[in-house]
Amino acid sequence: MKDDDKKKQTRAAEIIRMLAAKRRQEDEEDEMDANFQIWLEEQEHKRLLEEKEKNQFHNFEKMGICMNSMGLYRSIMEEIEFENDPRVLKAFFSERLGQILEEVPDKIASTMLFKINGLL
Repeated sequence: MKDDDKKKQTRAAEIIRMLAAKRRQEDEEDEMDANFQIWLEEQEHKRLLEEKEKNQFHNFEKMGICMNSMGLYRSIMEEIEFENDPRVLKAFFSERLGQILEEVPDKIASTMLFKINGLL
């Protein structure tokens, strides 16, 4: 009879160990899931910060295009202020348009040219 009680106690202890091990494993998996979620949130936060920092600085290429455009605008305005001949103005605008189209990126230049020619 003692052997039977001993076997039952051993079996009960084994079941308790198995349940405790299973519980520890579930706790570890929950902790891993929580850590992974925290890591994902940190990565998203870093990405948002990098995007915000990226947008804070000026695009110097665009600034150069704007500065050139402003200079061309001023020269055009000075020229048309004193010129009355339409042929001279047309030649002047054609020349300035060429300068503008050389300064802007190809995609923008082709779009502008299409609009000027009435293709869009």
